[in-house]
Amino acid sequence: MKNKILITILIITISITSVLFYLKLNFKTPYKINMQNFLQIKMGMSYDEVKSILGDGKIDSSVNNSGVTTKLYSWKSNLGGLISITLQGNKVTNKAETKLIKQNSKVNLKDFNMITVGMTYTKIKSLFGQGQLIYEAQYIYNDKCDEYSWINNNKSSMTIVFINNKVVNKAETNLF
Repeated sequence: MKNKILITILIITISITSVLFYLKLNFKTPYKINMQNFLQIKMGMSYDEVKSILGDGKIDSSVNNSGVTTKLYSWKSNLGGLISITLQGNKVTNKAETKLIKQNSKVNLKDFNMITVGMTYTKIKSLFGQGQLIYEAQYIYNDKCDEYSWINNNKSSMTIVFINNKVVNKAETNLF
């Protein structure tokens, strides 16, 4: 009887350990794919620095042009989120994210029409609240490009592109 109990305990222990190991392997990476970690990625970081934050990425493309290698990596979560990062010469040159957080903005067409070229992100933020950073890049001559979106519950949205913290372009989807 004592041996049956020990064998049963051993089988239960092995089963629980197997389940925990499976969960660790299959669900560790998706939890790293979040807005907090996306915001930790900085222009100029190496792949190893990015990997320490997000884990191993999938190489979507790799191009060598005149001795400079450009690689596009992606990280996907089981929850539908996606982070894409481009490295040129092993340095981050741009990053983008999709569906990492649900936004609950309250913007309309009148708000969108108030936005003019040259306005700063600080001014836009004071009018409409903090946008969701969806794209960031560092260009030649150190021009910095940021793209923010404000998404309403009904999926209508506005997206604004800033270069060096000033509006250069804007777009809206289904605002009224």
